[in-house]
Amino acid sequence: MAWYASERTLSIHTIVTTRRESFYWLTVLFTFALGTAAGDLTAERLAVGYWKSALLFGALIGIVYLLHLKAGLNAILAFWIAYILTRPLGASIGDYLSQPRADGGIGLGTTVTSVAFLLTILAVVIFLSVTHADVIEERIAIEHAGSPAATGPSERGVRILVVANKIAATPALVEAVRARAALGAARFIVLVPNPAHVAFDRSSADLRKGDELLAASLPQLEEAAGAAIEGRVASSPNAFDDIVQELNDGDYDEIILETPPSHVSHWLHVDLRERIAHLGYPLTTVVATG
Repeated sequence: MAWYASERTLSIHTIVTTRRESFYWLTVLFTFALGTAAGDLTAERLAVGYWKSALLFGALIGIVYLLHLKAGLNAILAFWIAYILTRPLGASIGDYLSQPRADGGIGLGTTVTSVAFLLTILAVVIFLSVTHADVIEERIAIEHAGSPAATGPSERGVRILVVANKIAATPALVEAVRARAALGAARFIVLVPNPAHVAFDRSSADLRKGDELLAASLPQLEEAAGAAIEGRVASSPNAFDDIVQELNDGDYDEIILETPPSHVSHWLHVDLRERIAHLGYPLTTVVATG
């Protein structure tokens, strides 16, 4: 609750500041302690047993996954529920491996069990470090490797995604569009991430604030571009996810990003420019003025 009240998002993809990092590691600390206690409670006090407890918590994680996959359970909420359940799952497996047979374990002892867990963790870390399978930005870049955005403009012409992140087009963005239009024919598409605050970063059908920003921005940008510009308001309040979705849905060659000044964007995605840069698209970033 403190994390969400301070940062307005619990997405692990937005852990990019010291404060968010602190919230994350405090969460890890408490969930490990409470998870171990929950696992022991189920296995010992409630007499379910270690391996049955492991199956129970593993099944609950599977249910969460299915709810996310089939029933549309919010990704952030699903992650944290599953994350919490991994704590008693790990405790139950650890106790089952280490505890004496007389107590319901298989008697490997704490040292052997610890080494087994350590080697497993090390193998996973090495695998992810080598393959980068868990890095969203790199996966997106690979997916776009053969797209017009990666190979250059095709007969469709240059398409430029203009992102007004939680703020209407200011003179800085207008001038950036004007300067790009002066370099040659281009088609501009404006994306406004939903500025409305929604619990758990959940998509919202209430796009009124976004519609107001878009309506205020389009006339100025069309004047700068010298042509009509289409635009839309995203339903998610997560700017990075919105941009990724838009890039996946359409063929773009460049991105122009407007961000609020740093002194008014504390809880926004302060590293948004760097994260978008990893996607492999030419990027122009302007800080809102006025």
